[in-house]
Amino acid sequence: MENEWADWTEAGFEVKLKVLLEPSGAARPTDIISEYEVCDPKSGDVVYEKRHKFNNQNGETFGRVAKKDIKKFKGIL
Repeated sequence: MENEWADWTEAGFEVKLKVLLEPSGAARPTDIISEYEVCDPKSGDVVYEKRHKFNNQNGETFGRVAKKDIKKFKGIL
């Protein structure tokens, strides 16, 4: 996930993110929720957004946007 965020910023976009740990205040959260928006820094328009929930256990996966696909968004900057 962090690599995807890095690819978006490298392509010139701004990434706004929020990470929630549930349950709140737990010594070890059972769920991790990430929400993020990718914005055109000039206009502030959101060009992509995603919400993903992980169970806090081994084997969790994340389907990221490929770097080549991120480059397709670059034409809107």
